Amino acid sequence: MERMALHPPQMEASMLQQVVPQQESISRGRTVALQNVESTISELSGIFTHLATMVAHQGELAIRIDDNMDESLANVEGASNALLKYLNRISKQTSLNSQLPGTPGGEVVCRFCI
Repeated sequence: MERMALHPPQMEASMLQQVVPQQESISRGRTVALQNVESTISELSGIFTHLATMVAHQGELAIRIDDNMDESLANVEGASNALLKYLNRISKQTSLNSQLPGTPGGEVVCRFCI
């Protein structure tokens, strides 16, 4: 047969007086820990929101840079074409001048050819 330990009421009250403050202390500790977790989550939310904004701005900058590069390429190609046309015109004038009498390559300079 099992023996049941009987505790006098004063002993139970004394044990309860010791246990209740410990449980309250544990509860307060948990509350503080939960508040710290909540604060950290809130701070992380702000950081990720800021990061998302920065990424969006970087995307916009990349698009603008790409557009500027396309525009610059078009300008360079246009300038290259203009220089080639000018070179061809000068080459034609030089060959015409060398064929004309009175020029350094020929003899006469045509003022409308220059």
